[in-house]
Amino acid sequence: MQLAAMVLCGSFIIEGASLIVAIQAVKEGANAEGMKLRDYIWRGHDPTSVAVMTEVSSDSQQCCSLCCSKKCVRGERR
Repeated sequence: MQLAAMVLCGSFIIEGASLIVAIQAVKEGANAEGMKLRDYIWRGHDPTSVAVMTEVSSDSQQCCSLCCSKKCVRGERR
């Protein structure tokens, strides 16, 4: 069980770092086009970076959900 927790923590750290890089790439694209971040996400010319950002953010959320569900299954409470 501790190995599973270590894998989840490592995955969360890696996904978090990927999310930071993806957000920075989208911000740079928005600045290059002279658009606000929200406008770039909805109407930008590079949908690939936006898709990567949303995919990585969903992976990060899944890691959080797995960690929370692991605590619920074991009966741990704060």
